[in-house]
Amino acid sequence: MAKATVIATGRPNPLLFLMALALPVLAALSYSANVGAAPADILLPLTAVGIVAVGCYIWMRVRIPNADQTLFSIILALSGIGLVMIARLDADLGSERFTKQVTWICIALVVMALTATSVRRPEKLAAFQYVSGVVAVVLFLAPTLLHAVLGGVGEIRADEVNGARLWIQFGNYLSLQPSEFAKILVAIFLAGYLTEKGDVLAHWPYRLWNRIALPPLRHVGPILLVWLASLGLLAAQRDLGSALLIFCLFLEMLYSATGRAGYPLGGLALFVIGAAFLVSAGAEGMFSHVQTRIQAWRDPWPHADTGGYQMIQSLFAFAQGDVLGTGLGQGMPTRIPEVSTDFIFAAIGEELGLVGTCAVILLFSFLTVRGFVAAGRAKDDFCALLAAGLTAGIVTQAAIIICGVTKFLPMTGITLPFVSYGGSSVVASAIAVGLLIRISADPTPTPRPAGDRPRTRPLAWLHLVLFALLSVWLAYWSVIRGPELNVHPRNPRLYVAEEKIQRGQILDRRGNVLAEEDAETGERTYPSARATAHVVGYTTRQYGSAGIEATAAGWLLGLERPDSGIADLVRQARTRSRGLPDKGNDVTLSIDLALQQRGHELLGGEQGAIAAINPKTGAILCLVSRPTYDPNDISAILAETATNPSDTRLLNRATQGLYPPGSTFKILVAAAALDAELVKPHDRFTCTGEEIIRGDRIRCWNRAGHGDIDLHRAITESCNIYFAHIGERFLRAPGEDGRKLFIDYCDSFGFGAVPPGGSYTVEPSRVPRGEEMTDAMLLECCFGQGALMVTPLHMAMIAGGIANRGEVMVPQIIERVNSPAGETIYSMQPQRWRYAVTGPPAEYVAQVMRQVVTEGTGRAAGLSSVEVAGKTGTAETGRGPAHAWFVAYAPAQDPEIAVAVIVENSGAGGGAVAAPKARELLRTYFAL
Repeated sequence: MAKATVIATGRPNPLLFLMALALPVLAALSYSANVGAAPADILLPLTAVGIVAVGCYIWMRVRIPNADQTLFSIILALSGIGLVMIARLDADLGSERFTKQVTWICIALVVMALTATSVRRPEKLAAFQYVSGVVAVVLFLAPTLLHAVLGGVGEIRADEVNGARLWIQFGNYLSLQPSEFAKILVAIFLAGYLTEKGDVLAHWPYRLWNRIALPPLRHVGPILLVWLASLGLLAAQRDLGSALLIFCLFLEMLYSATGRAGYPLGGLALFVIGAAFLVSAGAEGMFSHVQTRIQAWRDPWPHADTGGYQMIQSLFAFAQGDVLGTGLGQGMPTRIPEVSTDFIFAAIGEELGLVGTCAVILLFSFLTVRGFVAAGRAKDDFCALLAAGLTAGIVTQAAIIICGVTKFLPMTGITLPFVSYGGSSVVASAIAVGLLIRISADPTPTPRPAGDRPRTRPLAWLHLVLFALLSVWLAYWSVIRGPELNVHPRNPRLYVAEEKIQRGQILDRRGNVLAEEDAETGERTYPSARATAHVVGYTTRQYGSAGIEATAAGWLLGLERPDSGIADLVRQARTRSRGLPDKGNDVTLSIDLALQQRGHELLGGEQGAIAAINPKTGAILCLVSRPTYDPNDISAILAETATNPSDTRLLNRATQGLYPPGSTFKILVAAAALDAELVKPHDRFTCTGEEIIRGDRIRCWNRAGHGDIDLHRAITESCNIYFAHIGERFLRAPGEDGRKLFIDYCDSFGFGAVPPGGSYTVEPSRVPRGEEMTDAMLLECCFGQGALMVTPLHMAMIAGGIANRGEVMVPQIIERVNSPAGETIYSMQPQRWRYAVTGPPAEYVAQVMRQVVTEGTGRAAGLSSVEVAGKTGTAETGRGPAHAWFVAYAPAQDPEIAVAVIVENSGAGGGAVAAPKARELLRTYFAL
């Protein structure tokens, strides 16, 4: 009979060991070079680890020469990567975790070597299977029981961390996570139990529909028992990660022992159902942290500042890393809470990129192969099942945490073995690998048949496929979604790039400073404060930007275009900020600070807005909104308004406030009706104060009636009845759809559209359309009521269009942009936006608007030395006192400025409330 030969699972490979040893050294040197730190600060502790590693390697090579020491090299490489990342994170966090982790790694390596060499016959552990099971239960429940007995006080106490009860604290120096060691004991118990019962559990004698094999009910008992135990563990520890890991370990070992895929499939379904029920039906607050993690997995963006913050920051980190990473020390991984424990894989993704994360996954894949190879070649079933369980415990834990960090599954809060910070995890995992190395040292004399139990090959392939899928999933976030996430407004990395540049000044048309940055402190200040807050906006690292600070960010940061600034900054920041300018460009606005401040004073404590433009060029001269805010104190204001929806200080009423225009809208209706030849200036109607037209009761503000009037008097005296008759003329327009004709004229003045340019946020004005535009609605729209809604800026543009012979100009607010060297990068050029009506109708309405101020309802706006044209308006709101409106332009013969003023809920007419404010604003403009 031929002598059996021993099949070694692995030969000692000094080259592989040296490569694993050199990996953290090279990474440490790279980090030191990137941040300018002294290499000795990180190399000396790593040298201590290296000395311990060399000693352990030699010890195991001498004592167990047939052992697969590739396992030791893989662990050394993972530990080295983890140490370098923890050292890098310590530099930003100001913690001392690196020194502690070096100590734990050294202890772990020694424990691994001692376990591998001292447990001479691992098959003898089968005799302690039930003892292991009992001790495992005690260890799992220890924190909960200790918390119940002693509470969270004393030298020895059970701490609740992030909602989970996993830790036992010994004074202020040492904390222990018993569940990490309990996993090893669970593997020993299951290996012993399944060695005895595997054949019985594999026997499925029943058939469903003569096709599907089913086990006896008594065989389902162990699954139900472990299922209930895992749910009990979830309830006791309030930790989804440990319960899921233990149950997955049980299912994998059960499959390995029986070869029945139905066990893990059914068991996993049971766990998901049970965990979902327990989490959703648990006592209030009991599983709030688990519910938050599930919510963050499903959709973190609505909860970006609360439960979804951690996940979103993790995705930003992967996106920033792209393929090659930012380089060690060049990223912002510390923006992620618990980054050195739960999210260290995201830190690797940011600074080492997709290459780095795939390298870590590849190391775990190697560990999967070597561990299951050791299991497949173990000398007996117990050792095979134990090796499979120990391997599955480590690589499944790695897969679960990687799935959670990348939003593949809900976050569980377990650590990444050998990489994350934590003494309990690394020492417990070292014991497991030590047992694996020991089992690999005594392989079976003959190969185990492929179909024989325990089955390890399918489990190995399952984990390898999962790791491959995770690599593809990482590529999705890093490469495919990366460009989108890199320019997301909530990505804090954008503001780091910005902080390297002294932001340019924002100036008014006369050179007055509206916003500037202190070159030494980097603080952004706003000298004009509340008066220009809605125009200039603000910029903060926490809340982002608004106003010109946002729309002209590219120019202010020294880039060529305002709209591509953030993307360009990201690209330059990803190359370690090479080429970023030292100082941004200065942006000069068409805003007149004196006019802005005067408008701010005129509105005082009233709610409302004032907008003024140059009707010939479209240059915006002032945009005043009340109430307002101080951008120098924006963080506190944003915090207040976030919890108080009724606080509307941040709303720019001049460009975003929508109001019924009242009688100011009659200038548009008159010009449109004349242009369409639906009415002549001499056409007369009789106003009796109230009239029913097409079944709609129309009331005039003058209840006594205006009598028999023409278009001229209808405009100057603001007669509603007359304009309702114009609405009827629209409805009777020969050969046309009168409603469409009316809407088309509104659109020709810019309704339903946003002006081009995008230098400020503007809400498009609205006119009823489709079924909403009934006959009665059109009649009411003709005198500025109904469902019409306009912004003050748009009313100033409409008045400007009348003054400019029917041409509505594009409203522009950025007059020019100058580089730090004084070179002009951009200069405003007037652009026509709409040709609303022909010249004669506009000229007629313009002439009548002069009469409104000299002899009509707008006398309060008149100036002695400058002729003013205008139109009053009183807009009913249906929810309180009416709004007061006034639109005007001046000088009437050669317009330079068009103004719109609205005072909300004044209860008085525009001629009494708004017109005087327009007059005082014009006085300031003309320096009268």
